[in-house]
Amino acid sequence: MMKKLGYGFMAALCLGTFANAFALTQEEAVKQWEAALRSGDAKKVVALFPDSYVKDADKVIQAFAENMDEELWNRSRETAALFVDVLAVQSENALGGGAFMGMQIPKSDEEKNKQVREGLKALANFLRSDSMGLRALRKSDVATLASGLMPAISKLAAESKPADKDETPPSSPFADIQMRQVEGKWIPADMAKGWKEGIDNALKGIKDMDFASAEGQATKAQVMTMMTSMQPMFKRLESAKSPEDFQMQMMMLMIPIMMQMSN
Repeated sequence: MMKKLGYGFMAALCLGTFANAFALTQEEAVKQWEAALRSGDAKKVVALFPDSYVKDADKVIQAFAENMDEELWNRSRETAALFVDVLAVQSENALGGGAFMGMQIPKSDEEKNKQVREGLKALANFLRSDSMGLRALRKSDVATLASGLMPAISKLAAESKPADKDETPPSSPFADIQMRQVEGKWIPADMAKGWKEGIDNALKGIKDMDFASAEGQATKAQVMTMMTSMQPMFKRLESAKSPEDFQMQMMMLMIPIMMQMSN
């Protein structure tokens, strides 16, 4: 049940954005994707998806909203928002030292660090918004969610520019992306490779979620308890003194989560 629930969460929260262009080279397609993400224009981003991908994602959103337990979902998105709050407070230690997902931002780039904090705050606000409630999600789609997410994404994807001319610029997160054409639109090759399987697994996992059953209620109680136990861990993470300390606290946070998800 935990694995099925995991598919549902990942499907609802991982609705990425990417690139197109029938006549473009791969390099030009990557640049178009990068520009769309940084533009803050949700319509531009959604237009880069193959039409079938948009329809698939819409199905996942609405199926998730119909099958998810409202109390569990509300607690889950608040827990996610609390974690993003911590990242905003700890942006220098989390990102400046590459402690979070390998992302690095030069400490001298004050404008980029400010944008990251603002982007994370916008993401936390979006997670807490009515738009992410199940009632709204039942009527929602990729375009609507993208509109809510783009203020955060555009700031997080903003280009980093070191203030010191002798400081080595960080590599672009878009630099090594390999592209592939699907339905005449360029998208990341990794996304194309795993799309159908990911959508099928997500829909199956969502369909199998049954919170009215004894197993479902037990799973809900287990997850609610796990999220409650994360509160003191967030406090320790928020007080990290260095990138190394942040990374250690992240490991301590993730170990029990991974153990629970493997059950």
